[in-house]
Amino acid sequence: MFCPKCGAANPDNSNVCGNCGQSLNTGAPQYVQPQYAQPQYVRPAAPSSFDGKSLCIAGLVLGIISLVLSFFGLIGGIIGLIVGIIGIICASMGRKKALAQGIKSGIGTAGLVCSIIGLVLCAIIFIICTIILGVASSAHSSLRYYY
Repeated sequence: MFCPKCGAANPDNSNVCGNCGQSLNTGAPQYVQPQYAQPQYVRPAAPSSFDGKSLCIAGLVLGIISLVLSFFGLIGGIIGLIVGIIGIICASMGRKKALAQGIKSGIGTAGLVCSIIGLVLCAIIFIICTIILGVASSAHSSLRYYY
């Protein structure tokens, strides 16, 4: 134990400092280290299996896929039509569920717009490819008679 006045070392059972005579019983409470408890793990709530946000994201992804498929001719147009329709359904259902849950539905709106644009582009490409194939087929059949 050290004297608070002069800093001299004294035996632990001393009541007064052997150097300056200062009382060593200051009455100050001894430091007690706090005890900390281990924090308890709380399992997060499981999201519902078909929540609105995931349907909005699915609608956006399908809309982008239908936009990309519109550049692949007749087969891309046919597949893009199907994907665009599914994208419109997913995005509109997702927007409805997201709004009911109080979640912002900007992704659902973007998915709906992309799906509609992709569906329209795929329909135009499908019609153009069908017309071109029809014209080419009739031109080919009429050319047989000239040779």
